[in-house]
Amino acid sequence: MELNLNRIINLIKRDIVMHWKIYLPMTLMITATYAFNLPITFGTYWMIFALILTFKEYTNPTNLRVQIITLPASNIEKHLYSFFITFVFFPLIIISSMTIGLLLGYLFDGIVIGNGFSQALNLFPYTWEMIIKQSLIYIPLISILFFGNIYFNKQGGVKISGFIIAFLFVVMMIDAYILKLITGESGYSFVSRPNMESFEYIKYIASVGTTAFFLFLSYLSLTEKEV
Repeated sequence: MELNLNRIINLIKRDIVMHWKIYLPMTLMITATYAFNLPITFGTYWMIFALILTFKEYTNPTNLRVQIITLPASNIEKHLYSFFITFVFFPLIIISSMTIGLLLGYLFDGIVIGNGFSQALNLFPYTWEMIIKQSLIYIPLISILFFGNIYFNKQGGVKISGFIIAFLFVVMMIDAYILKLITGESGYSFVSRPNMESFEYIKYIASVGTTAFFLFLSYLSLTEKEV
């Protein structure tokens, strides 16, 4: 079956219609936490969304699995639609909720305490910088969740959480080895050191490479589920 943009859009619409009762309270929760200055990081919310909702139908009762499997769409279309939901839609609604929450919080401060509303505007550049920095770390982790949710049939969240812990441990060991190899020093996170700016590109290569690898594995796993 060829790739058809309309079918992908219809799959996205179907997902939003089916799960809006989950999306709505989660977005309200994010808005409230930021409005009351109790923020959880952007990446944490993203991982929660991905863990709970990515490939949700494939781990639900049989009748829902049959529905998604028998939809007139190819594996690549279902994979791309799931990718859009997880890597585009989730971040958008999280960032939107965070922004609304911050604005409501500063509006409340302005009315009750008398703080200038300009403080909220001054915070936005820092918030966006934080989100961009976190994305470099969280995108590979989300890709692992993306793969785990379709690969594991039962207790996928627990299994993939353990996998992520093991994966992070391996990354730290490799990081420490590279630091030792290049500088002769013991430790980790060599790319974050001021004198290691010339190796800054390594973390981007690692982030993109890890993400691409697990996205490819997720497509293979989805293909197996569809057979």
